[in-house]
Amino acid sequence: MRGATIVLATDGLWDNIHIEEINEVLELEEVEFRRKSGVLIEKAMAYCSLPEYSSPYHTKGISKGLKVERKGKLDDVTIIVA
Repeated sequence: MRGATIVLATDGLWDNIHIEEINEVLELEEVEFRRKSGVLIEKAMAYCSLPEYSSPYHTKGISKGLKVERKGKLDDVTIIVA
């Protein structure tokens, strides 16, 4: 992908998908640019219910000394990729 990409999203994305994986999706050449937000939404919704997934929400909570369950965070997800 060429040029700058802007991702505007609710916390449902950032709490459930690590930034490295978001970047991987954005760089996929086989996925049309207009479909990238849909792919990210599908991944975030799938991850929010995985019981053994170490989500960004989980890792941030642990790093702050909080007792956070090891899983994604059930939340709504809205994403705009431009």
